[in-house]
Amino acid sequence: MIKLIVTAACLTVANATSLAAQPIPVGMKVGLALYLSAAYGGLKAELIEAAQVMPEADYGFKPGPAPEMRTYGQLFAHVATGQFGTCAAIKERQTPVKARTSNAT
Repeated sequence: MIKLIVTAACLTVANATSLAAQPIPVGMKVGLALYLSAAYGGLKAELIEAAQVMPEADYGFKPGPAPEMRTYGQLFAHVATGQFGTCAAIKERQTPVKARTSNAT
């Protein structure tokens, strides 16, 4: 069931990007796939905006001294890898990173 829900979300994201960028009208009946697509669209817009406002020279910025803390750039790479991983697992494919690594060896 979870696989079906996330599959629907991945497919909906691919097919409804224009709708996802806009808020869902109040009172509109919304299915799970549309809800997840809209939530993903909102989060995606916020992450893209945050990535664009940070000067490229500051992508190595860490908000604290802890060695295990990710830099700003590493955080965005982590989010992108997670998104690729989720959709690739549902589609039973390798993520682009794993496929590139497998082809290099």
